[in-house]
Amino acid sequence: MSSTAVPEGDPTPEDLERSAQPARLRRAPRYRGFALAGVVVGVLVAVVAVALSGPAREGAPLDTVSVLLLLAVVLGTFGALLGAAVAVVVDRRSLRASRPASRPASRRAGGGTSAPPADDAAPTA
Repeated sequence: MSSTAVPEGDPTPEDLERSAQPARLRRAPRYRGFALAGVVVGVLVAVVAVALSGPAREGAPLDTVSVLLLLAVVLGTFGALLGAAVAVVVDRRSLRASRPASRPASRRAGGGTSAPPADDAAPTA
């Protein structure tokens, strides 16, 4: 058995205030969303590049569809990496911009506790 004493019953609000650790609130980006947006941009750039290049020449080793697929894979991968890098930068900035979390309004005003009111605090009529 350990030598530390275990308090009996529920902790009081004063005990909770004394042992509370301050929290930081920050909004972290969703990496998957940034990466998918990079893929979409990369594929769109590939489609525009192939559309602007015109039809494939006679005797070319790759036809237009093959060039489109190759560019879509390469530029889509590059876009995903670039999107993830942007997400990392945004995440680092959110660490600096984090702020202390505020307590809910019901706790701030002393409301929301499950303890019944004390007898001496009851209104007299």
